[in-house]
Amino acid sequence: MTDKGVSRSAPDPRAARAAQIEAGLRRAIKARPDAPDGHFRLGLLLHQLGRLADAEKSYRATLHLAPDHLDPVNNLSLVLEQRGAVGHAERLLREALATRPEAGLLHCNLGRILLAAGRLDEAASAFTPAIKLPTVAAAARYGLATIRQRQDRLVEAEDHYRAALAGNPGLVDARNDLGVVLRRLGRDDEAEDCFRRAVAGRADYAAAHLNLGALLLDRDRLDDAAAAFERARTLQPDWADAHYYWGVVQKQRRDLTAAEAALNRAIALNPSHEAALNQLGVIYETSQRLVEAESMFRRAMAAAPNYLEARLNLASLLSRLRRDEEALALVEDAAAIAPNSADVVNNRGVLWELQADLENSLACYERALVLAPDHADANFNRGRLWLQLDRWHAGWKGYEWRLRNRRDKRQFFETVMWDGTPLEGKTIILHSEQGFGDTLQFCRYAPLVAARGGTVVLAVQPALRDLMAGLPGVAQCSAVGSGLPPYDYLMPLASLPHLFGTERATIPSPEGYLKAPPDRLERWRRRFAEPSRALRIGLAWAGNAEQSNDRNRSTSLASFLPLLDIEGTEFYSLQVGARAAEIGTLPGARRLVDLSFELSDFAETAAAMTVLDLIVTVDTSVAHLAGALGRPAFVALTYLPDWRWYLTGSDNPWYASLRVFRQPSRGDWASVVTAIAATLRERATAAAPST
Repeated sequence: MTDKGVSRSAPDPRAARAAQIEAGLRRAIKARPDAPDGHFRLGLLLHQLGRLADAEKSYRATLHLAPDHLDPVNNLSLVLEQRGAVGHAERLLREALATRPEAGLLHCNLGRILLAAGRLDEAASAFTPAIKLPTVAAAARYGLATIRQRQDRLVEAEDHYRAALAGNPGLVDARNDLGVVLRRLGRDDEAEDCFRRAVAGRADYAAAHLNLGALLLDRDRLDDAAAAFERARTLQPDWADAHYYWGVVQKQRRDLTAAEAALNRAIALNPSHEAALNQLGVIYETSQRLVEAESMFRRAMAAAPNYLEARLNLASLLSRLRRDEEALALVEDAAAIAPNSADVVNNRGVLWELQADLENSLACYERALVLAPDHADANFNRGRLWLQLDRWHAGWKGYEWRLRNRRDKRQFFETVMWDGTPLEGKTIILHSEQGFGDTLQFCRYAPLVAARGGTVVLAVQPALRDLMAGLPGVAQCSAVGSGLPPYDYLMPLASLPHLFGTERATIPSPEGYLKAPPDRLERWRRRFAEPSRALRIGLAWAGNAEQSNDRNRSTSLASFLPLLDIEGTEFYSLQVGARAAEIGTLPGARRLVDLSFELSDFAETAAAMTVLDLIVTVDTSVAHLAGALGRPAFVALTYLPDWRWYLTGSDNPWYASLRVFRQPSRGDWASVVTAIAATLRERATAAAPST
């Protein structure tokens, strides 16, 4: 402490030691000013201390005294480069090489400077002579490998990387870069080995940990990938890419809160990180934060105008928002950027389909498959469209491509898929795969599977378990996520129509195949035991808000209000979830009895529907449940409905008890409600007792 009470930090011993060395070197130079070694050693010290201008003076003094001394030429070129005088560094190296072509280190430094400037062919010319010089051959090969990789000459790049590593196995960076090349060549096993050897050689090598994680992520080894990304984040906490990939892992784990936090951190570190901006947009769209999603996609496009994924995601979002012209313009722009991109052509097909131009849509899917025959989305979209057009055999075959969609991680089903052979002595799990409606539609195949012998176990969403436990042929019904018994086959329910070769005339049990549990049904029968002169009608106006087409297939309670005033009817709300709250916001809904608090699961809803006379619903799980129960229902359909509702007709081959009412134009719910109202009046009049 000083007498004023101010504490002073202790002097840095390293700085003091450097000052002593510098003073000694300057004394030696003063004693022998014509000795080049003293000037060179002083230059080295000053270079290490970051005093570049002083280091340059010392190196130049060395060269003045010893013009043929190569080390000061090399070091002076480095100092000039560090000071931004790259052109001077290049001229220095070229002048030296003109008289000393055997100086391999100078060739490598010149190549490195030219490589950094993007002058790839000149850089290759600089590195090439050095590959014959043993002392620098490995470094020269590494430089050539980097050039060929940037030129997309990947086979040559691989050869050079391997030669560099043969000459110097300790080139950890070269091993990591070789892994990157092998990934691009589709040789992931060899790439993984490279990344693992790189991190074994340098445990704190964050880039190699990240590359290993990205490979493992693509191979669906999520936990291993997460460990690699966490290591990269720990080693380099201010690296945006590490936080980006951590966010991707959390998104795949469906922890959207953690994913959002990680992606926001990546963007904070790099506001132009287009992949992070795009992924955050996807999360916002999934969470129905559509305005924020649009903003993120646009920021990603601004950061990287040729980034197709963000452009296509924005087009899809705008289509959901019914901004079709903007969406189509974006896809056309993407086509101009990448005319031979199967992703772009496929997305163009989706937009044509949403505008009900199925001919152009199908042509786009076909074109995408010419460009990329194994394109999962294009194969699936074509199959789905074929089903809608009544081309059942080809349609089911294409529908199976949904299992190869990496985004949804359904490939695991294919590892143990059943091929239809006899099941005696075997256990098969029939697994829900998509939404409630899909499970309700395709569980009808369980008795057919049971007829092949063996033990049939259903694994369905928890809310469906009690309802489906009584399905004929099912030995056990489990809730997804609650654990499964040992099994021989795991089969997604939605693959059973393809396996059984289903056509319109061979759909199983269109008249109904599910029944409400007896105890629940008895309670609802007691509740509705008192006779009524009115038709008792259940009503549902909206489905799952997270479903991609929900903005089109669902509507609001306000659209159905005219039905509530029809004489001879009583309406009961079957709507559950947040949208049931609409009942309390509309004065005109006073005649609608809210059952939502009593509908705890699908078994309860099935019992309630069984005692009602009729159901009126949009395309949601309520429609599928009514059909599966064989209960009469009117289904209000959007202009371009899901494939299973087809394009024309008032009936549906999957459900004999349903009658469909179709929008004549996109968004025209008024016409649908008017048609339903007219039919209800006829039924109410016919059901009314005569006086």
